[in-house]
Amino acid sequence: MALGALLSPIFEPYHYTPTQISTLGVIFIISGVISCLIVGRLLDYYYKFLLTLRIVCWGSTAMAIVAIFVFPLGNIYLTAILMVLAGVLILPIIPVCISFACEVTFPMQAAMINGGVQLSGHLIGFLMEVIASYLVTVSTLVTLIFFAASGLIGAIFTIFIVEQLLRK
Repeated sequence: MALGALLSPIFEPYHYTPTQISTLGVIFIISGVISCLIVGRLLDYYYKFLLTLRIVCWGSTAMAIVAIFVFPLGNIYLTAILMVLAGVLILPIIPVCISFACEVTFPMQAAMINGGVQLSGHLIGFLMEVIASYLVTVSTLVTLIFFAASGLIGAIFTIFIVEQLLRK
């Protein structure tokens, strides 16, 4: 959410035009929505929640690190490719977390779990957006490093998660 809210301030210092920034945002969202549909279906079929969570978290971190080097180049084609990959890897975190949470908290009601996951996600997203909004006034590079470091922290935490599926 923080990345989406700060697209213009992140890309403008690297001389991307408003049209290019909007196009990159659309590319990010469309690739992410398609990825969410595919990942959600795969989770329903294979039940590989923890593996998928790790792929999403480590992949998102990798994309954030690559962004530190690609965005400043000002190359719209490389950036567009990165935004497709970022959308594919970042946006599925929502269905992955909701599905995984429903599995490990069964028999609690799915609606309650969904609400709790959504609430915590929005609170963390809001906090990250506030921090990133300040950092982008300091330096775009510092903001990109903040996103990469945040992703890395989340990815490291996935190492300690134990997959104990109760609903399956």
